[in-house]
Amino acid sequence: MRENFKLIGSLLEEFPNEYILGITDTLSEEYIKSDKKLKSDISSNSQYFSIDRNNKDITLGLSFDVIFPLSNPREYVNTKALLKFVNVNPNVDSEIIPEGYSGIGLFDFPEGKPDILEKLNVFMNPKEEGKEFAIYFTNQIVMNRLLQLL
Repeated sequence: MRENFKLIGSLLEEFPNEYILGITDTLSEEYIKSDKKLKSDISSNSQYFSIDRNNKDITLGLSFDVIFPLSNPREYVNTKALLKFVNVNPNVDSEIIPEGYSGIGLFDFPEGKPDILEKLNVFMNPKEEGKEFAIYFTNQIVMNRLLQLL
């Protein structure tokens, strides 16, 4: 897994205009209801995630067409994902997660949520064995290069 993480770092340098966005957890219904900024009445094709720190600002409207697990990028899935909401601090309205910060993001999957997302842990719950440490969102051009490097 460490080697895959290093490959992601090299791809960020090779593709400075592309995103490789890591998510680490899903958010529980209880957590969503406890945060005044999060809407609990979202589409069944949408889901909130914890977004990991990134090397550039994360803004609303980003779109992705590939999701892959850090543990085995070859298990990638083609999908459509659109970032619809971001938040860093529950007390502050924001349309951006600044570079170097983590936050919460709401993603919409117009073609339905891919099963791979079920492999994530739930935020603030004990980590479950067999779950993914992180899943990454990116685009096909980056995925093609990652597969060449593996």
